[in-house]
Amino acid sequence: MGVWDTESGAYRIEDLAGNVDRESERGLVSMNEDIVQDGHRVGLQGGVLHLESWMENASVPEGFARFEGFEDTAVLTWEDAVGLSIVNAISVPGAVAVAYVADGRAGVMGLR
Repeated sequence: MGVWDTESGAYRIEDLAGNVDRESERGLVSMNEDIVQDGHRVGLQGGVLHLESWMENASVPEGFARFEGFEDTAVLTWEDAVGLSIVNAISVPGAVAVAYVADGRAGVMGLR
């Protein structure tokens, strides 16, 4: 089970008995501070997916999203230099469903 500590921002995975299996500290996220404080975040079994709320140019090398896993990290980039707004992001079986508006056009993408 994924658990957020609202005071510290930490995210952890607990077993059914409440024992902590893995934990991630919010302060360890090595990225733009705005994405951590103002963007969307989705807690997953392997870590936390952070997504920007709005980017004027979504093709920047820093990416529009970053997965901070318990064991690895990945940056997600957008192919085109368009304005990108993330409307919502939720965990679904096997992926994260992301509602977005890119260059004025709404869409939904699945991130795995």
